[in-house]
Amino acid sequence: MRYKVKVSALANFDEVRKAAASHTRIFVASEGRRTLSVGDLSERGMRHLQSLGAQVAPEMRYEADRSAA
Repeated sequence: MRYKVKVSALANFDEVRKAAASHTRIFVASEGRRTLSVGDLSERGMRHLQSLGAQVAPEMRYEADRSAA
């Protein structure tokens, strides 16, 4: 499962990105949007990111064959 990690303050983005990299794989990092798309996270990893001020939620990915016509 992938997770979306959203950082409210740009000042925290680098710290959260480094912490996420220590817990899982980062697929996409968008500094402008202050978001990361990351792989599976353990409970410990999720709590660590949240303690740094990040919001962590399952990432809902678009699937063309499941979209309504």
